[in-house]
Amino acid sequence: MPSTTRCIAWWRGSDGRARSPSRPRRPRASRSPSTTAHSATPRSNSRRSAPSPRTSSRSSWAPPSRSRTPSTAATPTAPLSSSGLPTLSSANVKEADSLAHERFGIEVDWLMEAAGWQLARFCQGRTVVACGIGNNAGDGLAAARHLHRWGRLASVACVEAGRLRGPAAKELEALRKLGVDVTGTLLFESAEVVLDAIFGTGISRAPEGNFATWIDAINDCEAHVICVDVPSGLDADTGVAYAPTVKARTTVTLGLPKAGLVRADGPRLAGELWVADIGMPLEVYAELGIDVPSTLFTAADRFRLEAAAG
Repeated sequence: MPSTTRCIAWWRGSDGRARSPSRPRRPRASRSPSTTAHSATPRSNSRRSAPSPRTSSRSSWAPPSRSRTPSTAATPTAPLSSSGLPTLSSANVKEADSLAHERFGIEVDWLMEAAGWQLARFCQGRTVVACGIGNNAGDGLAAARHLHRWGRLASVACVEAGRLRGPAAKELEALRKLGVDVTGTLLFESAEVVLDAIFGTGISRAPEGNFATWIDAINDCEAHVICVDVPSGLDADTGVAYAPTVKARTTVTLGLPKAGLVRADGPRLAGELWVADIGMPLEVYAELGIDVPSTLFTAADRFRLEAAAG
């Protein structure tokens, strides 16, 4: 099977210090673009899945510097290395999820819970969570539960909550049991942050219907937009941006970076790119032929990346 290699390099500032994401901007004026969910045509992602050639790579990655204590605060830290990392195709993501369950007994539910916790840590302000219909939505709903507990949740909206299945449906049920209202209307009145959990790695054509309407609304709002794994509307394999695609201020990619984030339109639309650990065993990647260093998350459980040519 043919393989391709994409590398991305760690980021540091000109003074050698690690950088953090920009603080969320406060809206200059209240906006309330709202839509009522009624249609959903793009196919959903199955734990960010879409069949495509495997992206297997061998990299000369060097471990992060251990001179800094890993941060336990909500502001992410960045290791000060400058080497490359492998990237995942959407097919790799689906294979990894299946293998984690079948070979190592790790449920998608556990990975989703870890993803939600990581995502919530990035949302430093009153947050609106916008969800689609797949496992990417489940990550957003898990994040919403933590944000509710921390007093930072403004609202949660799902394009079609009735279409959620499996772990994502469980996250929805848990959130509703806490008394959180999950609606089909996207509102931004009190939003400092918008968490985009509409599409993950499963999209392969232009968003339509309310999916497209919501993406346009997110792009029109003045909040700090954080995307889950990839900006909604971006092809996770090719980096091609369908119309419309969310324009992120920050993208939090889970486990390993997705190939589309460093190709074509990816670097332009992803904003600040961060990778976060969600507990995927490195042995899973090894069985898929993807060489990931054992020290990947030794110094920090999340770090900023910068796209590199090649």
